[in-house]
This record gives sequence, C-alpha cells and structure tokens, in this order.
Amino acid sequence: MKKLVSSIILILLCSFFVFADELRSVVLSGTDEEPTAFICYNNEEAFLILPYVGEYAKLDKSVFFVDKDGYLKFNYKNKKVTIVDSDINMFVFNFSQFKIDGKIQYPESDNSGFPLAAAKNLKEITASSFLTEKINGREVKYSPDNLYKGIIYLDRVYSWNWEHLPWVEGAAGNGTGETITIEYNSPVIGFSILNGYVEEQNLKLYKENSRLKEIEIENLETGKKQTAEFEDRVYFKYIPLDEPAEKIKITIKDVYAGSKYSDTCVTAVHGHCYMDESYLKTYFENNKKDWHLESQETVLNDCFSGMDLWKNKYKISSPEDER
Repeated sequence: MKKLVSSIILILLCSFFVFADELRSVVLSGTDEEPTAFICYNNEEAFLILPYVGEYAKLDKSVFFVDKDGYLKFNYKNKKVTIVDSDINMFVFNFSQFKIDGKIQYPESDNSGFPLAAAKNLKEITASSFLTEKINGREVKYSPDNLYKGIIYLDRVYSWNWEHLPWVEGAAGNGTGETITIEYNSPVIGFSILNGYVEEQNLKLYKENSRLKEIEIENLETGKKQTAEFEDRVYFKYIPLDEPAEKIKITIKDVYAGSKYSDTCVTAVHGHCYMDESYLKTYFENNKKDWHLESQETVLNDCFSGMDLWKNKYKISSPEDER
C-alpha cells in the first residue's frame, strides 16, 4: 500500500468497550440454526449461553473485551475467539465460523443468505480513485469492487474469500474528499460499513492505516445529504438513510490518521433492503427462564470444552488457533 506489507484480508473490531443498547448475539460454536454456544450482549452486559446444557452465565470484561488493535475478543485461559462486531445484529460474526478452504467461491443461487442477497442487489460501484501496487511482482488493485466480495454464505456456513482486499483510495494525502458511488437495483434503507483495513491474519493493519472518521452521504436522485461519524474501532457501522435510495455517493470528510501509512481504507459496504430481528436474541429472552444461571467459571469451562469438540468434529477453525 503506498508502502504496505503484503497480505490477504478479512473482517472484524474497538479501542474501548462501547456497545449500542440493542442486544446483539454471536455464535461461538454450532450454527445459527443449532447453536451449541453463543453470547448475547449490549453496552451494559454480556451473557454466555449453552442452550443444550441448559445453562448461562453473566460475563465480566476480563473475558469479553476489546484488545489493543481494536478487536473484540472472547478470551479464557489462553483460548481466544475474535468477534466481528456491529452496531446492529445482522453483521456479528465469530471468525472460527468461517470455513477456511483457500478458495474463491461465488455461489450462483439467489437464496444463499443475506450477504449474497446484498451483493446481488448491487448494480454498480465506482470510486474517485483507488490504489494499485506491485507485491512480489504481481499487480494488486484495491478497487471499489472489493467492498462486496468478502463474505459468502454456502451450505449454512459463512466462508471468507481469502483473496478479498479492501478498497483503498489512491489519491495523494489521506483521502479526504475522495468518493465512493454505489447504485442498487432496488432501494436500500441504509447500509453497513466495515471501516479501515481489517485483516484477520494481520490485526495491526487497522491502526497502521488511515480509516474513516466522518463521511457525507448524498442521495443522487434527490440531492439530499446527511453525515455520519465513526468510532475508531473495527465494527460494522449501520447508517440508516433519511430516505430510501437507489444511488448514493459517499464522500470522505475526515479520517483517523494511520500510525504508519496515510492510505484510507474501507473493508466492506453492504446495503440493507430490510432489517431482521435477531433469532438468537429472541431465543435467549424466551428461554432463559428455563435455563440455569451458573457461575462464569462453570459455564466458561463447559463452553470451551464444547467448542473444542465442535471444531474437531467439523474441522472449522481460524488461523488464529495456530498462533
């Protein structure tokens, strides 16, 4: 990147423990349909739930916290899970859920899940500039097309395209004034942005590169404008639009400066045509009266024992496990 280390890219989170009021959830093992362990949390509290054991515990910040690189971590006795946070429930992920197969795959079916549906609604995405560089003799383009190529959903398992890169502006300076223009096939009511350079195998890239601090969003059909500000952490920020739009322009107004590079990066943008209620949030609220409230230590031990069994059975893991 305007001097950047070679890498492949991923999706993730924060420099202080701040969450929205809305209760959100993330699966630690199992699937969304059949979770064996999951967390529900907001800015006040976090609960670890083991539904098939019939127990849950309230977590403290010693095991559920944001690390120095800005990523939300679930950590117990040197076992770590990296979580991709969001200020709405639709984009909260656990990295160990991603199927690592080293392949780029784009399923053709339209009913493969929300991330694919969002990508299918994309008509065109362009930017005022993007960075191109040579890495090991190969030309690498950090084009705006990358913003919709990260997450895929196949056979009920989220997969990550390991050659997915962020969009990186290619102008001189820190990218202030650069733009991204997005046109959709159907109107969107808002969109989620994963800010910065988010790379699961090189967590330092988020802070080393510049990232969005304030943007202006213009509805190109009506000319109406609104602004949005970002916290300096790795998370999907949801921006509701003042009115539904099919074509928008995002202008960078201000950035957080990178500690090493001036490039401003954005990892992902997903337009929302609708919003869904969290299944796991409702599941927890409806069933916790039937589950036992246990000590944190008891539930953590049961949780990580179960996660090890799940991982061995289904061979779903994260590169972080080998570090």
